[in-house]
Amino acid sequence: MSALVPPASPGDARKFVLGRRLLELDSAAPPAQAVALDDVLAMAVGAGSTPPTLRVWQCGLALVAPRRCLRGLPQGSISGWPLCGRSSGGEAVVLGPGVLCVSLILPLVKGTPALEQAYLLWLNGVCAGIQLAYGVAV
Repeated sequence: MSALVPPASPGDARKFVLGRRLLELDSAAPPAQAVALDDVLAMAVGAGSTPPTLRVWQCGLALVAPRRCLRGLPQGSISGWPLCGRSSGGEAVVLGPGVLCVSLILPLVKGTPALEQAYLLWLNGVCAGIQLAYGVAV
């Protein structure tokens, strides 16, 4: 087992590397910064300059949606909700204090697993990350 080493990455994240990487971003991070870190990590993991990453994070209050869903909406906020676009798919979600987000960032390779296999990989990574970081078996 290798030692815990802080990797170079953006933001004020607390970082851990143990063959793979688990990141926790300060929950006070602005939503746009918190969401954008996934894009930065995806580029770095895809380029092979950083290991696959499991990221557990929170951010300030925001409505986060795929960028395609935000086309035509006013920039900034809607009905008092800060809007934040993400590059991944899915639907709009409400994020904020008390909402735990988990991102699994893997390189895109030939033979990428089917959705069910990818979900199990993600779930196993979350459980292992929680046990590694907090000593809690899930």
